[in-house]
Amino acid sequence: MAGADESGKLEDLLKRAIAASTQGSCPAELMSPLLRSTCENQQPSIGQRLTSLGKVSSLSFMGMQDTPNGPAEVYRVKHERGQTTWMINTDSKGKIVVLWFQ
Repeated sequence: MAGADESGKLEDLLKRAIAASTQGSCPAELMSPLLRSTCENQQPSIGQRLTSLGKVSSLSFMGMQDTPNGPAEVYRVKHERGQTTWMINTDSKGKIVVLWFQ
């Protein structure tokens, strides 16, 4: 990953996005219109998966990853019943344009 020495600035935004997704929401105040549309289309499966993992217990910034929308922050997220890896990036207005997990 490029720039692993940079600090994670989007941790709080990621926490909010994960919490919203777990509750079945794709908030317009957090997401760009394109990402929100994608989120709404994928929400049933995303919400079920996140719910099955349980509450978030911790987030760890892992570094930066280049994406077509610019560099994204990468986090390891520990849940009650597993862990996920997330990428997040925002546009100049602070709206999330990249939000991906595995």
